[in-house]
Amino acid sequence: MQLTKEEIEFQKCINLIEDIEVRSFVVECLKMAPKYFWRIPASSTGKYHPQLSLGKGGLVRHTIKAVEYGIVLCRKNQIMGRTKDKIIASLILHDTCKAGLQDAEDHSQYPMHAYLPRKHYQILALDFPDLAVEIFDLMDSHMGQWSENPDKIPKTTEQRITHFADYLASRKNQPIVDFGSELRSLKTYDDLIIL
Repeated sequence: MQLTKEEIEFQKCINLIEDIEVRSFVVECLKMAPKYFWRIPASSTGKYHPQLSLGKGGLVRHTIKAVEYGIVLCRKNQIMGRTKDKIIASLILHDTCKAGLQDAEDHSQYPMHAYLPRKHYQILALDFPDLAVEIFDLMDSHMGQWSENPDKIPKTTEQRITHFADYLASRKNQPIVDFGSELRSLKTYDDLIIL
């Protein structure tokens, strides 16, 4: 069976994770991910995401773009090693439960979707106790200032990078990934910029 372009790019994102434990955690979570993750658009209305993220497989394409931005933000902030790997992991998994925990054809956004991965993948925390909590904490805060829970507003640099990478990937006018100072022009809300 031939892999789609999205599947090849998604596998490259997973392969960016150098730490074996972090990569194993991501792979195990993806085995449990609702099947709709691979099919649905990133936005049911098209209101909050660019054309790239719409249509079949749009959520996967959004995820790939978020990982690309996460890598650039880690590089700009000199974040390497296991910390970078946890950020990549959180970006890969952050929207895997975006439309709830059941595999359904309803593509509407599920309220409080940012906190569903923690619930859904909690069983894996038994095998990856500390790591799971650290990645869950990054995913929980990916909504940033739009979080339904004020306790989940990003506080750490890692949480801010996770949020900002997701934010950039959801913009209709996305900046290019290969940039120098262009990202600095995107200072739309200073408290979340970490450059």
